[in-house]
Amino acid sequence: MARRKRTSQVLEKAVRRAAGINSIDPNLDLGNGLTQPTFSTLIERMRTRENAYNSALSNLDKLYSEMLQTERELADTILAS
Repeated sequence: MARRKRTSQVLEKAVRRAAGINSIDPNLDLGNGLTQPTFSTLIERMRTRENAYNSALSNLDKLYSEMLQTERELADTILAS
């Protein structure tokens, strides 16, 4: 059974907010070090990590399936002996 891949509502909201900020001014400075470029960088970092996590889950699912198949083969071998 495949594990559920993760999606982030926070990431989706951030992307929409960044688009809104960008439509006002691509170089807008909101204070406290938050600018459109730093916000976009954080969004991309989150997107990259989410993709890496979901890829790792896919790899884990594949390894688990392979392990179960090998276990079945081993069980068949034991029963045949």
